[in-house]
Amino acid sequence: MHARKLPLTHWFWGAYLAATHSNGISALQLHKQLRLGSYKSAWLMLAKLRRAMVDPDRSKLNGVAEVDEVFIPFRSKNDPEVNTQGRSPVGEMFVAVAVEVTEFVNKNGEVKSRPGRIRIEPIAEINRTTLHGFIRRNIEPGSAICTDKNTAYKGMKEYYLKQSIAGSGGYVMFWTNRVASLLKTLALGTYHGYRRRYIRRYLDEFVFRFNRRKSRPAIFHMILGLAVKVPPATLKIIRSDPLDRKDAVVSLPNPPAGKPPSSMLDALKRRPYRNRGFLMPGDHDDYE
Repeated sequence: MHARKLPLTHWFWGAYLAATHSNGISALQLHKQLRLGSYKSAWLMLAKLRRAMVDPDRSKLNGVAEVDEVFIPFRSKNDPEVNTQGRSPVGEMFVAVAVEVTEFVNKNGEVKSRPGRIRIEPIAEINRTTLHGFIRRNIEPGSAICTDKNTAYKGMKEYYLKQSIAGSGGYVMFWTNRVASLLKTLALGTYHGYRRRYIRRYLDEFVFRFNRRKSRPAIFHMILGLAVKVPPATLKIIRSDPLDRKDAVVSLPNPPAGKPPSSMLDALKRRPYRNRGFLMPGDHDDYE
């Protein structure tokens, strides 16, 4: 919102639309919904909102986590969609996915599993360096890692590694496959293929939505709460951000986060919102 000519009400409406669309909203849709003067204004608004969809104080996954590598399609502005098979990098990007898995007992006394939080990052290639780095950045040491028979996962002594082959009667990686399917559906549906340059921001948005799927009424308030912790950014800063470069495939530390204004925190404490799932800026639940 810093130094922008758009009215403040447009920013609140933009944040609300971005939060309430379960499948996300494209810049073209936002441009039509808000009747903005140009597509560029809508694109910049969404780019700034996506920067606020990563909590700099979020904790790592723990317990049992499924980890797998996924291939998602991408294309440039004028390229047609390309469908390839196998591990060919043509028209596809490599992405690492981690899903926190918890067990529970249903009404019939059966032990079932369900997904908790997730983490997704783009990786340059599938090897020991990239996969080990992804796991150490996003999963607490001592956790159990469930994955396939890829030898690149071996060699991490601080984790309990459990590898299995699909169809062999061992552990089935159901939840990483489900998350990958949802991610690909979103890419081809809402955005008609991700763009490589800003892939990290699209993945951050997907993670933000998935981790708060059980507290959807609070997503709008969470975006506003996190927005005050992100430094202002102009179009030039967004385009030159190291996280948005084509070769930015290794996670970098988040920029220094500022504290929310005391007046905002006081107002929130005096007026608790009616939504039961509302969280104060800086608060954490099981879905970070």
